[in-house]
Amino acid sequence: MVRVGSVLACVLGAGCSIVFDTDDLPRVDAPIIDATPADAAPDADPTALDVTGVVPATALEGTGADGGRPLVALVSGSNIAGDVVVTAAFTDGAHETLDLVEAPVRAAGGNQVALALRLPVDDTCASGTRTVAITLAQAGVSDTATIEVTCLPELTLAAGDVEVASLSPRYSRIEVTGAVHFNGSTPAILRATAGVTLGALLDVDAAGVTAGVHGCGGGAATANGGCGDSGGRGGADGTLAGADAQSGGGGGFGTPGQDGDGAARGAASGNAMLVPLVSVDVNQPGNRGNGGGGGGAGALTGAGGTGGGGGGSLAIFAGGRVTLAGGGLRATGAAGTSGGAAGGAGGGGGSGGAILLRAGGGVLDATGAWMSAAGGSGGDSSPNGVGDGGDGGLGRIRLDAPGAVDLTAVTTPPPQRGPMWDTATPLVARGGSLTTTLFGGTNSAYGIRVDGSNALDVTFTSNPMEALTVPLMPGRHEVCAMYTANAMVTTSGLDETQACIDVIAIP
Repeated sequence: MVRVGSVLACVLGAGCSIVFDTDDLPRVDAPIIDATPADAAPDADPTALDVTGVVPATALEGTGADGGRPLVALVSGSNIAGDVVVTAAFTDGAHETLDLVEAPVRAAGGNQVALALRLPVDDTCASGTRTVAITLAQAGVSDTATIEVTCLPELTLAAGDVEVASLSPRYSRIEVTGAVHFNGSTPAILRATAGVTLGALLDVDAAGVTAGVHGCGGGAATANGGCGDSGGRGGADGTLAGADAQSGGGGGFGTPGQDGDGAARGAASGNAMLVPLVSVDVNQPGNRGNGGGGGGAGALTGAGGTGGGGGGSLAIFAGGRVTLAGGGLRATGAAGTSGGAAGGAGGGGGSGGAILLRAGGGVLDATGAWMSAAGGSGGDSSPNGVGDGGDGGLGRIRLDAPGAVDLTAVTTPPPQRGPMWDTATPLVARGGSLTTTLFGGTNSAYGIRVDGSNALDVTFTSNPMEALTVPLMPGRHEVCAMYTANAMVTTSGLDETQACIDVIAIP
């Protein structure tokens, strides 16, 4: 049992440039339960306690577990006394009691109380719901509000191939115990409300001309790699007149591929933030690996080599910690194949693919090179070919994590950082504003939105963290940091464009 007390202290970071849009702040009359002003009438009779509701009314299993941000709830009613005792417990089974993360905070006037709790992972409940009762007790009386918790499956990935189509939209917790390769046409996306443990390698590598999931394939002999200008160009055949066969160009993505001998490389494509992660046009480049071009055949009998496929797309969104236990993530392009004897030219290598990792609770034991999106090498040409195929370019990696992460020893290539709120961001804000720290990429711009409305803009320069003060009206709010470059208006609903937290403001 916990009595009403103080809130967590705010965490401050470095300075930042802030622009307020006072015309676009959340309205006082927005559909949020407002706390009573400080000059309201004195508290009424404690024996007349009446609980009328709680927001949110629903939540997901595992919220706040494994170092994730706890669930914040706002109970409304009347005659809530200063010495109210607040408890939370599941109503089924053994009625297990849930520990409150910090002392609840009562609003002036006695019409609200804010609390925070962690919802555990329940490996006995993969579907359906459980009910949490929030009970207020004072002066010999009590009253209750309830939150329905949606159960989620846990996922254990053992060694072998896994079809992307078999994955559920969301899990409570994910553990990788054996090396896994993903197959399919769409990105491999794993979402967990709690934590993810990488005990073995997850890969979306290309193999031969076949791209990794959502990547673009390599070209057959003399053919271009897939996905438009980012695929390597195919090399021409040799002729009876004695012209040598040309080798294929390497596919491009995060960096351009390399030229083949006589065939151009694929261009760089996509953007450092991997937004959007899923490409709409399957025939055009986007945020995914691109194939190398095929090499030309020799003048006599030497066949041209094929281009390597581009690396695939892999994304992990973890509400809690991502723990490295000997595993990692990989999205490499395939090598071009060698040309046949008698003048066959090698194919170009495929580019590396896309990796996006968001760790709401941070990355634990992040040592060694544990993420890679390298390109494939170009194929060898036979003695009468002009030269080897071009190597594929590097892919792209994005890492969203709070706090300091040693990026120099983590990835090939080094990642871009996306927006992530400090884990010490207050759960309950006082005084009309939220003061915290946002982590992000250098030379990046973010828009801070409160319940979907613009609150302020922040621009990162050389510092990967900025101190922010976000104005808030009383009530429970969703505060999001939005990546604002590259016409985000059309992609604002995607997970990869935003990092969101829930905060309760009490005057």
